[in-house]
Amino acid sequence: MNQNRIIIYIILILLIGVFILTGCGHSSLEDVYKYVNDMDLGLCIVNPIHKVLESQDEYGPDDWSWTVYQIDTGIKFNIVDSGTDSILGVQYSLRDDYNECLLDSCEEEFPEYDDITYDKLKNEISFSFGNKRELRKRCDEIYDIYSVAHDKYKNAYIRVNCNIENSFTDRYKNTYQQGFVYKDDLDYSVNEKRMEDDSIYKYCLMEYCDIALNYRLEDVLGELTDDDIRMYMNRGYTQRIIYILDGTKEDLKNAKKEVDSELVGHSGVMEYANLYYLLKKQGFNIEGTKDDFKVRNTDGKKCEFSYDFSDDDQETSYYLVDGEKIYTRRERYFGLYEEEIEELFGIKTYFLTNDQITHRKNNNNW
Repeated sequence: MNQNRIIIYIILILLIGVFILTGCGHSSLEDVYKYVNDMDLGLCIVNPIHKVLESQDEYGPDDWSWTVYQIDTGIKFNIVDSGTDSILGVQYSLRDDYNECLLDSCEEEFPEYDDITYDKLKNEISFSFGNKRELRKRCDEIYDIYSVAHDKYKNAYIRVNCNIENSFTDRYKNTYQQGFVYKDDLDYSVNEKRMEDDSIYKYCLMEYCDIALNYRLEDVLGELTDDDIRMYMNRGYTQRIIYILDGTKEDLKNAKKEVDSELVGHSGVMEYANLYYLLKKQGFNIEGTKDDFKVRNTDGKKCEFSYDFSDDDQETSYYLVDGEKIYTRRERYFGLYEEEIEELFGIKTYFLTNDQITHRKNNNNW
């Protein structure tokens, strides 16, 4: 028997052993009692007779479900033993729907606010905001709603879905471009810790900063404080624009460079609005506004950039060079990558987060 076969046999024996140890049967009633006890809900009664929840897939495993009654609150909920197929066979794990049942029981106790809707089937709060004042008010109202559930169960949570209303981004609502430039479906959840550290407000505020700085929205920028901008710049995935003043990208350590104090990138892309200000800073003669402008490149060709330049058939945006359409990459609308900026305008840039800049400086790689 050669060495490879021996290794294969050992692996098979180990897999069989793991399969035997893990088993493929449902959780026991004792496991359910332990699970409920660990939930720390006070006195609960578990119906020892389980129900079989038949799988929609005729070849898939059936789930089992036990009904549980919480004495203090009168809430009925379920413990479900869910099966999933794996290389080791069907693996079962317990889960509960207590949070959903809790929120359902709290619905009549929740304070009502005109601009917040609660969908008990989704266990979700929805709201919109158009400025910082509205965002602050909505978040305080959400915390009031959450507090009702938290008073009954410290581990309660509520999912939150919101969208930012702005005249620039609203123009793309219900269009293909919406996923690229429209800030809706911001999903989050509120729990005890996130209420205490006000993280839903901070999360939405950072998304508000994101549209402000990527699209240079003056109405939004006018609301933001220095602390807001600083927080945004320091979050782990905001990219700063770095100019190479002298040297090459191949030898960044020895190149002379400068971090732009204002402009940002996103996923390796500079949006048209930031490009407009970049070109102005570099001394290019520009006609138009940040949303629709013309400029000559280093070859003397007329380049045109506009947030109206979108091709739904191609499912991407474009810009014009001497009237010829140049399509942008599909993963990003209305923006150029660093190599495209250099090719068109001779400006050598690259993008790093503040954390990456700090890491390079600390490791003598800046």
